[in-house]
Amino acid sequence: MTRRIAVLLTCHNRKAKTLSCLASLFAQQFTDLSLDVWLVDDGCTDGTAEAVRAQFPKVQLISGSGHLFWNGGMRLCWQRAIPTQPDFYLWLNDDVTLLPDAVSRLVACADQQHQTGSQVGAVVGTMQDPQSQRLSYGGRCARYPWLPLAIGAVVVPQQQALSCDYVNGNLCLVPAAAVEKIGILSERFTHSMGDFDYSIRLRRAGLQLWIAPGLFGACELNPVKGSIKDPAIPLSVRVGWMHKPTKCPPLSEWLFFIREHGGPLWPLLYFKAVMGRRFPRLWLLLNQHKA
Repeated sequence: MTRRIAVLLTCHNRKAKTLSCLASLFAQQFTDLSLDVWLVDDGCTDGTAEAVRAQFPKVQLISGSGHLFWNGGMRLCWQRAIPTQPDFYLWLNDDVTLLPDAVSRLVACADQQHQTGSQVGAVVGTMQDPQSQRLSYGGRCARYPWLPLAIGAVVVPQQQALSCDYVNGNLCLVPAAAVEKIGILSERFTHSMGDFDYSIRLRRAGLQLWIAPGLFGACELNPVKGSIKDPAIPLSVRVGWMHKPTKCPPLSEWLFFIREHGGPLWPLLYFKAVMGRRFPRLWLLLNQHKA
């Protein structure tokens, strides 16, 4: 029996990466799976939509407002995909280049865990930075049970599946049964934190998160250079960036995340977040890193 996967992507003005990602997706090798691809073009002005239509006519293109960002764009294509009733939903960042067997191995891992009695909430594939060869995205664990938002580095995948507390949204397979239980990404988030919030909601519903064995593709780490933590950028510029969702989570969203998921010490994290925005220059100086 052929099982159907709804692949969910959102993009904004990085045509070359989006096309490369789609090429690796449509080059996947499998025999008992089919892909329906949903891509939100969130206000691209670089010709992404036209190029996708020409090169990948099977992609279901959805026009966004230009202000959806990652979480909003993923929610939109997810909502469009649900009525088609697929067996799985696959989160895929458009800056990922997949290995040819990536999708089939994710499904195989989900099947294996299901057969052992696990209620699978998500299966994440680990990414590697093509330049540094460091692990860039995948599954993560909380460092301390009493401080759940102290999130550790990407867990090194092994030859067998590993459980984890959080999944990055770069490449993540979510069974339809999990979506029926908890729904989709929360509307409370604009860009970041939606994947971690979804991870926690899955676990609270009694579902398990799994890191599939091995590596699944290439995805560059977000560099410090050019980011809000880059000391080479004038401080006044970085203070202004604190109001951009792609640079820094909006304060209201971060405070909601802390209240919901911060554990017994959430009031301290809440106070720290408020003080950081009240004294942004001090916060930036304390949190900047060398590029």
